[in-house]
Amino acid sequence: MMLGRVSFTAGGESRSLAFTTLAQVSWEEETGKPFSAVGDIFDEKNAKNVRVGDVLSLFRHALGGDVSKAAAAAVIDELGTTRAVELIGEALAAAYPDADKTATKDKAGAPGNGGKAKAGKTA
Repeated sequence: MMLGRVSFTAGGESRSLAFTTLAQVSWEEETGKPFSAVGDIFDEKNAKNVRVGDVLSLFRHALGGDVSKAAAAAVIDELGTTRAVELIGEALAAAYPDADKTATKDKAGAPGNGGKAKAGKTA
């Protein structure tokens, strides 16, 4: 199965973001956090506290290869931070296309749980 890529143009050049296995592992090694922590970074409760450094790091790793911080920052400067965050979100959705289905199932209740919501979750 090929992970989804999100294509965009910046600086007159066609580029793409993809959270490949290598991109995820590289981000984990750089930050010391599990990749699952990315969800916490962009959680609605933290929306006003998103670190630009986290945006740059995720964007750089999703660009792939040996992209320097300076090169990734130049692309973000061209796009704007808001668009860069949108692209990160699109790339995450492309990498984990079933995540929305799982979240919906959790809210509705697991099939083996009689359709009841999990403890601590509201339907």
